[in-house]
Amino acid sequence: MAQIQARKIEVDGLTTAIAPMTIESACDKFLADAKARQLREASLRKYRQLFKQLKAYSDVRGIALLNNFTTDELLTFRSTWENSGGTEVRIPVHPDALEALNRIPKTSPYFFWSGESKRRTVVNIWEDSFKAMFKRAEVVGHSHQLRHTFAVDLLQRGTSLEHVSSLLGHKNLKITQKHYSAFTPGRRDALEEAVRAAWKESPRR
Repeated sequence: MAQIQARKIEVDGLTTAIAPMTIESACDKFLADAKARQLREASLRKYRQLFKQLKAYSDVRGIALLNNFTTDELLTFRSTWENSGGTEVRIPVHPDALEALNRIPKTSPYFFWSGESKRRTVVNIWEDSFKAMFKRAEVVGHSHQLRHTFAVDLLQRGTSLEHVSSLLGHKNLKITQKHYSAFTPGRRDALEEAVRAAWKESPRR
């Protein structure tokens, strides 16, 4: 029957237009199918978290349609959403922010975690909190954009691409270069200004 239908399409010159699917729609359909297959809640929770990060990555990269998400893009996403090397990344808190945090009463050694639940749970809670805050402030975007702003600001202030790559948890420098090489001119401008400043400070002979 299928062969007959295929031959009919060839003879009649008919074409079937397939509407492009958005990444969000594809994720929703996958989850709906997973629920229909009665996957365990633990597995569904992992998929929800993965798709939340996928949507955030797509928003930052400006990718809306599933067919525009290439294999290379998928590999890059896979390398950025998880620190595959298992290396702990430590980032200092600005003194002003730390002073404000120390004024908040806390019942555990952590500022944003009770220490009782799994770390993944608190990450999910904070991502939901950011989403709600963005919605109330009428800000279009996702908390993942804060990570992007962090990287760009460091580069424009002259931080080396290698250091930014380590702070982002990228497993190799090529990933950082692919996404942030466009912002390195700011580093060159900063170096040129440093040289000009040195000219002014140098004594005349």
